[in-house]
Amino acid sequence: MTKRSIFYKTFILALVFSLTATLTAGAAFADEATTGGERMATPFADVAKGHWAEKHIAKLALQGIVEGTGTQFAPNRSVSRQDAVIMAIRFLGKKEEVANAATVTFPDTFKVKDYAKPYVVFAFQEGLLINAEEFELAEQTPDVEWGAGEASREWVAKLMIRALGETVRAEQSASSSSTFTDDNKISSKYRGFVNAAVSLDLMKGVSATKFDPQAAVNRAMMATLLSRAQSKVEVEYPGQTKGLLTNVTADSLTLFDVEKQQEQVYTAGSSTLYYRFDSEKLSEQALMTPYAEVSLIANGTSALYVEQLNDDVKLETIQGKVNFVSTQQSKLFLEINNDIQDIPFNASELKIIGSEGETLQLSSLVKDSVVEVQRDTFRTEPRAVSVRIQGAPVSKTGTGKIVSVSGSSVQLTNDATGQVETWTAAPQALVTWNNEVRALTDLKAGDAISYEVTNSLITKIVMTQTSGKTINGEFVEITADSKVVNYTVNGSIEAKYLATNLKVTIKGINQPTISDLVRGDKLELTINDSNVVTAISVLDRGLEILNGAKVVAYYPEQNNLIVEDASGEPYIFKLISRTKYEYNDAAMTIDEVKGFLTKNRKVSISYIDKTAVSVQIVFNYTGKLINMNQTTNHLTLALDNGSSLVLPYLAPAPSVNINGKPSATIADLKIGDTVTALLDSAQEKAIVIQVHDVIRMEIVSVDVSGRKIKLRNTQGAVTEYAVPTHWKITNEDGATLTLNQLSAGQSVNLIYTGNSISALKVVKVQTGKVAAVYPDRITLNGAGGNTFDVPFVSGTTIDRNGSLSNSTSSLAVGEWVEVRNDAQGQQLITVSLGMTKKFSKYDSIAKELHVLRTSANDLNYRFAVTPDTKFFDGGEPIQVGALKSGDTIILYVSDGKLLEAVRSQ
Repeated sequence: MTKRSIFYKTFILALVFSLTATLTAGAAFADEATTGGERMATPFADVAKGHWAEKHIAKLALQGIVEGTGTQFAPNRSVSRQDAVIMAIRFLGKKEEVANAATVTFPDTFKVKDYAKPYVVFAFQEGLLINAEEFELAEQTPDVEWGAGEASREWVAKLMIRALGETVRAEQSASSSSTFTDDNKISSKYRGFVNAAVSLDLMKGVSATKFDPQAAVNRAMMATLLSRAQSKVEVEYPGQTKGLLTNVTADSLTLFDVEKQQEQVYTAGSSTLYYRFDSEKLSEQALMTPYAEVSLIANGTSALYVEQLNDDVKLETIQGKVNFVSTQQSKLFLEINNDIQDIPFNASELKIIGSEGETLQLSSLVKDSVVEVQRDTFRTEPRAVSVRIQGAPVSKTGTGKIVSVSGSSVQLTNDATGQVETWTAAPQALVTWNNEVRALTDLKAGDAISYEVTNSLITKIVMTQTSGKTINGEFVEITADSKVVNYTVNGSIEAKYLATNLKVTIKGINQPTISDLVRGDKLELTINDSNVVTAISVLDRGLEILNGAKVVAYYPEQNNLIVEDASGEPYIFKLISRTKYEYNDAAMTIDEVKGFLTKNRKVSISYIDKTAVSVQIVFNYTGKLINMNQTTNHLTLALDNGSSLVLPYLAPAPSVNINGKPSATIADLKIGDTVTALLDSAQEKAIVIQVHDVIRMEIVSVDVSGRKIKLRNTQGAVTEYAVPTHWKITNEDGATLTLNQLSAGQSVNLIYTGNSISALKVVKVQTGKVAAVYPDRITLNGAGGNTFDVPFVSGTTIDRNGSLSNSTSSLAVGEWVEVRNDAQGQQLITVSLGMTKKFSKYDSIAKELHVLRTSANDLNYRFAVTPDTKFFDGGEPIQVGALKSGDTIILYVSDGKLLEAVRSQ
């Protein structure tokens, strides 16, 4: 057999694709982001911060092009030919195509490890390698397997030039000499590839004069080579995207895709790596250039690697004079060379900068202010991103009402214009009330003021009418006629009249009165502009709760009640004339209840020190379900009085009642449900669990004499209900109402306990269009034209078609929202996404807009039109008469009333 025959002796190799298991860089980095508080530059412990190739290793590791073993990358280890091929194919984004190969024919002298064979086959098929060249190379080095052999610098140059499709460039420069002093050592068959790699700036010499073509390429060099080559190819790596950096915060980045005209927000954290095009070293978020291009690698929406690709800011600068700012249209009207130009903006993103570099509010853009506007050049409809006020500082006086105060920012409604203004208070701003010097924090929403602005800073505020200021003092007594409170401030006694609707607050006491105050209590008194006390809060004490205590003995002569808690610990309580008694939620006198205070009876006691404030003989508990253990048959409830209770239930399971679910079981209970647990006769175990349900309704009519009420649900269906006496009817603050205090148009929560209605609560509803979004509040333009702030208090939830959020960042300017309290008294902001309908007609008599019904069962086709209802065609206002039958319209509705209708093209 000839040598050539032996060389080409072949075998058919069935490919088994079982690549060696290595830890991917992304996974490694998730756990190895920091070491001892020091941010790592790559996912690998052996590539220290400051390593010359850290940027390239980090990027390629997160792209899945290079891998390590555990936390080690071995940057100085030589790259084998087979590993170089694998990296090149991953670099081309063709890893998934490798598995298409089925068989391979190799000479005996051409040896490759099993894990690399599929890649080498694919490289031959794609022309990255030429089999005759590589078979010959293998024959020349019989002592070293071809695949395990070190990849030389000139061999890698050939591999990369072919991978980039630059073979023609290599052929054209094959006969040219390089400028390196060791040019004669470059093999003739590699010369063109080396020249091409150098001209494309993929490879450099090992020094200014030496290329060292036969030297082995190490892993750090290979990563750098592949990283530089990425600018020459268009490959979409998983999780990687490019875009313009439009917004940067401490924990987020926003990228704008020019082609798709879409923005995407990514979270950023301590493990996010930042690099720049003009440095090989780890950078910082603060050095990223907004509105210039970046490349970002993410896991979902979590940014892992961000590289600034250039500093070419896609903004233009326009100078002019403010003519008008439309918050409704989100447009700035600018006078430029005697011509008015409108510039759109996003109120939540627009930066208003004062002449001294300070951050201002949109309301600072007053007419005739000279401004410099930076506008983007990449959106289909260019948008202003910043406005710098260059001249015309504002000095003025006025009167108005406080909307909100946050830090040094004062927002008010100007009495003369009706417009909302936001001013920054000067450091020494003077605030007075009744000639007393007060603080900015004493200002409350609704306070009437006069004010002075000097050089665009508010310098003086005089409170002319206030909803209340506060004074702290120590309680002494209430006069016998219950009209005056005496208290001390810094040892001096003072007295003030009490309002007839005085509100008393003592933590843990339901609807306390002045009779619950105790001499020495630390008080906060709220005083109105007539110098009358409207509210008293006790600051230094509150109620304690003992649930499910067992009566040991009751001594009526001494008015003492002895009980034991669940652990057998005894308590002695004094019953006084103000102690309240309840049996199954019904109020009782001491004479009525003492017959129940028998040995082993279970009671719940609210107390201060050793005095019982209330004694409840309970056969049920109501609260929020916070834990359920079906192994031990126990429920844990957070009760309405602020305490918690672990309650056993009847094994194997109690009866469960849920509105609309006749066959409910304990498996239907959810953590967070409000429930009432009915106890057995021994008051030991829950035998029935009733789940509370809340249905939002609007009152249509009230029949007081017949004790009936008609309610409309959110779908428009009207139902009449008989109102039994056991229904608990309250306002939003929990105060009891009578049936004749209800009226048509009020929004209510209809509350079910299990399968039965137990309560009706009147709730306040605020509706408006989002004008501005801040971390701690949102500003709404009401349907009636008023503007008001909604504080973003703890527990606030935003509901967008069932998707819940607890951050104002989920809201956008221009959206309609409804603000109300849910069944638990927590603030709920519901976003109205709009209903797309076909216009039918406008009934001018009934003041209703009708749309085409989708079916005979569609009852939601009539909507009340009020004087505040707005109609638009695009961004222009129109009259309802401009609508034609069949027009597509988008409706924004709250409680059956039409807020806005927009004709859609």
